[in-house]
Amino acid sequence: MYYSYVLPLIVAFAFIITGDSYCQQPIDIEEKTLFSVAIDMNIQYYNQKAEQAFFDQDMERVEALFDSIVENVVKGTYLDNFTVNEYRSKKVSLHSFEKPIFLITYSDWYPFAPGEIAALNQIAAKHHRQIDFLVLFFNSRNRVRKYASKFNNKIHLLYADERANRFDRIIKSMKHSFGVPTVFYIDQDKKFLDVGRMPAHHFQDEFEASFFSKYNYFLNGISVFKIDGVGLHMAKKETPEKNQ
Repeated sequence: MYYSYVLPLIVAFAFIITGDSYCQQPIDIEEKTLFSVAIDMNIQYYNQKAEQAFFDQDMERVEALFDSIVENVVKGTYLDNFTVNEYRSKKVSLHSFEKPIFLITYSDWYPFAPGEIAALNQIAAKHHRQIDFLVLFFNSRNRVRKYASKFNNKIHLLYADERANRFDRIIKSMKHSFGVPTVFYIDQDKKFLDVGRMPAHHFQDEFEASFFSKYNYFLNGISVFKIDGVGLHMAKKETPEKNQ
């Protein structure tokens, strides 16, 4: 049976972004348009359009609206200096990561495809020297614990508990605007280059088919960073490594 767990505009635009709980920005970032501010200023317009498209069952329109908000609102904005928790340590600010950032968001209800985590682990193992790979769960630490051993140590496992008010801003601007899972591509200057939706998967897919699908998706995504040797070769003959 075929499912898509990414209906960002259906989930997304039922919310108007509010809240003030985010960390103060460095001077050079404050003078530029922050991601959360751009979402706050534009979400109501897209919310209205998306609700009507969903009511009309016009999914092509919903997809087009998602593409529009990414292209016309998100790209070129700058990442807020959100502070979240790192599973293996303590609090961490997103501006502390100095490389280009691959940030993927999840919630614990999301049913991972059989080869999804293995594909991300393999991508991170190969490219962690050039890119910081962040996995952000919108859950408590207890609910993230079951994933701690599944992601390798080349991936920063983060969480933002929805029940904690200090995470209000990041949850509303990322989760409630785009749903989960969503991939954010952010350059070393903290500028948004793109936003991607995870492709829907067939649950009957075997591990290998799922692995190659997700591996190629992730690899194609990080090519946006235009780093030599990154994103040039799709997986065709490589052997999936389940436990990498």
